[in-house]
Amino acid sequence: PWPGPAQVLRFGYNTGEAIADTDVIVRGPDGSVRQRGRTDTEGRHAFVADAPGTWSVQIDDGLGHVVDARVTVAADGAARVDAAAEPAAVSVQLVLLLL
Repeated sequence: PWPGPAQVLRFGYNTGEAIADTDVIVRGPDGSVRQRGRTDTEGRHAFVADAPGTWSVQIDDGLGHVVDARVTVAADGAARVDAAAEPAAVSVQLVLLLL
């Protein structure tokens, strides 16, 4: 059933430092902008996929690091991050937050 579960990404530098308070744009599988926001103090940003497919989550830290992470969301809501979309200086991981 859609919308699926919240997808939470954590953006960080390879040093382990979070990419905090950074602009985020989320685009749906059709390429349309679905959300604009910012990462939190831990470098996290969440979005709810309203359809299966490949979603784009782009951040820009203003220091030359622009990441366009691709998140593929399956029909059952399971998700994976395409690591090939990440520059070498930045790490992106899909995280599960238990509330």
